[in-house]
Amino acid sequence: MSPMSIPWSIVNGNDEDGWLSWESLGKQLKDKKYNIEWKRCSDMRIGWSGLVKFKPGQELPLHIHNPPEIYYILKGSPILKLGDEKIRSKPMDCVTIPSNCPHGLVNDTDQEVLLLYSYQEVGGNTSLPGPNYGWKFLEPIEWKTDDN
Repeated sequence: MSPMSIPWSIVNGNDEDGWLSWESLGKQLKDKKYNIEWKRCSDMRIGWSGLVKFKPGQELPLHIHNPPEIYYILKGSPILKLGDEKIRSKPMDCVTIPSNCPHGLVNDTDQEVLLLYSYQEVGGNTSLPGPNYGWKFLEPIEWKTDDN
């Protein structure tokens, strides 16, 4: 694929269109604090980056995956869980998350948190989802079923 065969694009994070959640993907969570919203912003043929919104009280459970990731905190001051550490972040912090480093985020404030994420292709890891991506939750997530 030549560089010119992929068209340029602009995705505006303020647009209401394009935001996803577990519920929009047909999954029902027992605990709404995990029903965050995210928006893919880059063309997946080039890389994987986007935005994540956390309402007050919402969180991303501790998890791991193969590709390294970078967070830019754009709005809010969430608690980042990185390995065994809990760190209060602030707007304009850039967080480097190595491959398979346990990480998560808690918005324990009364303000919305907005971050930009970008998966990195380093050391043979692919940044795109697939069988080698290796996403795994490290904290229990309970999904609703037809029985409950």
